[in-house]
Amino acid sequence: PVRTITRTAKGISETDLHRRLNLGTQDELGELADTFDAMLDRLQAAFERQRQFTADASHELRTPLTIVNLEADHALARRRSVEEYERTLKVIQSENEFMTRLVNDLLTLARMDAGQTQLKMEPLDLSDVALDVVERLSSLAYRAGVAMTSGELPEVPVTGDRQALVQMLTNLIENAIKYAGGRGKHVQVETGETRIDGKHMGWVRIEDDGPGIPTEHLPHLFDRFYRVDKARSRQADHAGEEDDQKAPDGSGLGLSIVQWVADAHNGKVVVQSEEGNGTVFLVYLPWREAPPGDFSD
Repeated sequence: PVRTITRTAKGISETDLHRRLNLGTQDELGELADTFDAMLDRLQAAFERQRQFTADASHELRTPLTIVNLEADHALARRRSVEEYERTLKVIQSENEFMTRLVNDLLTLARMDAGQTQLKMEPLDLSDVALDVVERLSSLAYRAGVAMTSGELPEVPVTGDRQALVQMLTNLIENAIKYAGGRGKHVQVETGETRIDGKHMGWVRIEDDGPGIPTEHLPHLFDRFYRVDKARSRQADHAGEEDDQKAPDGSGLGLSIVQWVADAHNGKVVVQSEEGNGTVFLVYLPWREAPPGDFSD
C-alpha cells in the first residue's frame, strides 16, 4: 500500500488529477489513502474552476476586442464623414468601458478567491449606504428613462465594510436599471427588518418592473459569466441604440460579486422573479444589536 501511494503521488500532475488510490482498506493506511483521495478531489475541482474561469474571461474579452478591430478597420477602409467617425469612436469608447468593467470585476473576484480582500468591518446604517448609491446612480436611471425612487428607509444598523456594501448595491441597482430600461419604467429601493429562523435581520430590497426572469434561469443567476440575455448581440446593440441612452452592459460577474459580499457579511441574497412581472432582489444582513448610544454610521 505504501508503494502504491508513492507511485500514484509521483504520477499525478496538473493535467492528470483524475487518478485516485481507492485502497478500500479499513486500517490506518486506508484512512490515509481516503484523505489523499479527498485532497485530490479538492485540487481537481479547483483546477477545473481555474481553467473554466480563464476560458470564460478570454471569451468575454474576445468579443469587445473583435468589435474594436472591426470598427477601426471599417473606419480606415476609406475616408468617411465626421458623423461616421464619431459613431465609430463612440462604439470603441463603449467597448473600452465594457472591458474596463470586466477587468475590474475579474480582479475583484480573483482577490476574493485568493483571500486577499480585507474587509473593514464597522457599524453602519444600511439605509444610509443604500441612499448614497441611489443618489449616485440617479443620473444613470434618468438617461435610461427609468424613474428610481426610495421607499421606506428606516435605520438598519449592521456591521459591514462600506465599500463592499456599496459595490454590492451598485451592482444590483445598475442591473435593475438595465432591465427596467429595456421594458419597464420604474426601480424602487427600500430597507427594513425581519426575523428569519429566529434571527434578527436587516434587509435591502431592489425591485424593477422590467421583463422578469424566466424560471429556468433563476438557479444560475449567481454563476460567473452567466447572462439571461446572452443571445443578444453587442454589435446589434450598437447599431440600434445610442450608447449614452443605455445602462452599462453586464460582465456576467456582478451577481457573483453580490453573493460573495453577502456571504462575507454572514448574509444571503434572494431573488424573486416571474417572466413578465419584474424582478426583486432581497439582501439580508445580520442586525447589529447595539446598546443605546453605541451606534455610529
